[in-house]
Amino acid sequence: MVADIERIARGIQGILDVREVLTMHVGPNYILVTLCAVLGHRHTEDTETTIGQLESRIVARHPRVKRVYVKVLYADGARGRVRGVATKV
Repeated sequence: MVADIERIARGIQGILDVREVLTMHVGPNYILVTLCAVLGHRHTEDTETTIGQLESRIVARHPRVKRVYVKVLYADGARGRVRGVATKV
């Protein structure tokens, strides 16, 4: 699952790298995913769109994933905010 999430992330335009993909299996049908995404842009709208695509693609491919938390870093070393999304349980 971790390798697939890394592949999904690297396939999204704007994501330069993905680091520290962690999964926590809370129950048989409930997985929490955390990761750090390195983005090449610092525009708020672009960041929201990119992370939204990442979250939706992860959940679409792995329906047991119920929560995704993404820590955003930028290529210039700046840090963005942590974004979390909850899907329907």
